[in-house]
Amino acid sequence: FEAAGHARVNQDALRTLEKCEAAARDALASGRSVVVDNTNLTRDHRARWAQLARAHGASRVACVLVSTPREVASHLTMLRRLYPASAEDAAHSVVPAHVIAMMAARLETPTADEPAAFDELCELPFVPGPFDNAEQERRFFLFLGA
Repeated sequence: FEAAGHARVNQDALRTLEKCEAAARDALASGRSVVVDNTNLTRDHRARWAQLARAHGASRVACVLVSTPREVASHLTMLRRLYPASAEDAAHSVVPAHVIAMMAARLETPTADEPAAFDELCELPFVPGPFDNAEQERRFFLFLGA
């Protein structure tokens, strides 16, 4: 997203919601588009971001739902821990299966009629890759049993 000129706001990197909101406000105030790269499970979470964007003059608010099966989410957290691509990835702890299950249970799937009233709602399937090399791809599919 950054390569396209968008500011990326992510709570894993910034650590607190307050820092995320401040980063989004700063980017919007400077005229940049913002991508909130977080797991916003509930309508209230998503509405908060949409309201912040609109309050700062955003002309479009989109919601992208990346459909990721629970098993794949579990696999990704282990893969990231075993083979970190960056210092940020290495700092992440493995998300326990019960936490992934809890998050799945709490998910309020986004809909076009949410109070946040997105201009666009797009659902995308999780697609692995792109991979940096054949070994990275092999490791990914090894763990999935493919």
